[in-house]
Amino acid sequence: MTVEAGGPNQLIIHTNYLFAYAFQPDDPAAVADPMDVIVLVRAEVDYMVLKGPRWTEGSQGLWYGHVGGFGYSIACDWYKKGFLAPAIRDRSASHVPHPRQERAAYFDPKADLPAESGCPA
Repeated sequence: MTVEAGGPNQLIIHTNYLFAYAFQPDDPAAVADPMDVIVLVRAEVDYMVLKGPRWTEGSQGLWYGHVGGFGYSIACDWYKKGFLAPAIRDRSASHVPHPRQERAAYFDPKADLPAESGCPA
């Protein structure tokens, strides 16, 4: 997380978070790779703090600006319904079982956000 001055009476807070969720498999023998049971969600969000006479009273306070992110190693059929589930639970035909870029990039907060999530749109 970093902070910088924006325009007059404006503070910008840049965040870049990685959330890893580990799941216990129903059948441990079915796990071929650790990422079969780990879901990774990365979020880059900019928050703005607006204060002072430049802003109306209702506009002052904390707001969000740019938002970006992705989910990796997620069961696509569950993800599209708004749930987190590990890749091993995916029953959809469109599931992408392996990353399309170097795996380490998904875990590196300094890397650009991948152009894909692992689940086709």
